[in-house]
Amino acid sequence: MELSKKDRLILVNQYRILQKLSKEGYEVADYESKITALLNGYTLHYEDLFDEFSENELSVEESRYVLDVLELYRAIIFSYTRLCGENLVTKLTDKDIAFPGFDGNEESEYLSYARYFIEDLGRYDEIKQYAADWDFNSHMNTTHRYKSMLSMIANIEPRYRYCMSEEQIIKLLQL
Repeated sequence: MELSKKDRLILVNQYRILQKLSKEGYEVADYESKITALLNGYTLHYEDLFDEFSENELSVEESRYVLDVLELYRAIIFSYTRLCGENLVTKLTDKDIAFPGFDGNEESEYLSYARYFIEDLGRYDEIKQYAADWDFNSHMNTTHRYKSMLSMIANIEPRYRYCMSEEQIIKLLQL
């Protein structure tokens, strides 16, 4: 990676500001090592400036997939809640309809994006309310199952997706 003197100056100044604002000792030391590398032109260590960056970017299609899965679970939860309110639930429980999440090992980008969307952006509160696991790590690959579920719900007219019957929900969850 190449940085001009101007780039290095800007980064050094930013790290000095962050260092002054830091309350943790390890952060101060980390910023100091980055400042030293930049001031002395230690190009081998420029990559260290990006330690916090994810190696992979999530494509628009992958992001939409995660949002489609969240919307699927929103439809399940809204349908279930409506059925509970009408005393029409005989087989399902809160645990059954909980969003299991994505696998932290094989689907970590999806997991991170779901966490970001739900926790950081404060969306899909109903999913968080019924979440089986607060960190949304399913500990198993979910892609095949979710794609089957999305394919099945696509056959339900959009205006009826949020008022499914208990049987429809069970069929979705059994995939």
